[in-house]
Amino acid sequence: MTVTNTGRNTDTFDLSLAGPLAPFAMLAIETLTLQPGQSQAVTIQLSGVNFALPGSLSLIGIATSQTNPEVADQDKASILITRTQGVAARLNPQSINLSGPGPATFLLLVENTGNVEGTYSATITSTSANVTANLIGLDGQPSQQIPRFILPAKSTGLLTLQANQSTVGDGNVAVEIMSVNTTGITATVTALIQRASVMVPEPPAFMLLLLMLFILGIFGIFYRRVRSGSNTG
Repeated sequence: MTVTNTGRNTDTFDLSLAGPLAPFAMLAIETLTLQPGQSQAVTIQLSGVNFALPGSLSLIGIATSQTNPEVADQDKASILITRTQGVAARLNPQSINLSGPGPATFLLLVENTGNVEGTYSATITSTSANVTANLIGLDGQPSQQIPRFILPAKSTGLLTLQANQSTVGDGNVAVEIMSVNTTGITATVTALIQRASVMVPEPPAFMLLLLMLFILGIFGIFYRRVRSGSNTG
């Protein structure tokens, strides 16, 4: 943004921003003092606009005289927001502890990080030897693949991953999310099934006390018998 003092006297101007992109823009300076006829360019930094859908958004720069607030001018820039595509995925939870063979259910959250609608597929790409797994399709039936589901721009969808561990031990299931229409847009998550550590409970304090009394009682009986034998001899 370039500000010019068109007046006959030196003046200081307050600089501000307006328009849809104003919350995401920052002025390098907020006040500017200029001699008559002097101009100066002011840098505006724009960031964090990945929220916007494709199209044009405006940013307005305003300069206002501190001497006379009625002396002001503004200029507008149109910022073109281009199309972006992307996908991210995560599991909730990422790992489950099992004390023995059995089922484990994970929620698979798929996020369309782009600003246009996206069509994706979800596929189980690998499982460990002791685990079988299925995705729950849009029809509610288990399947190794959900071939097609659509997410609006900047939205998140929810899938279910059901796994079953046949033997005790660690296991895993890998799932790949892939754009149906655009090559190279993928996300991979791995669900972990881990063996739960078995905690051996400590005996209650009164049990320890009884055990000590028992040991002392046995020792007392043995001592009395030894002593009695000694006296008899």
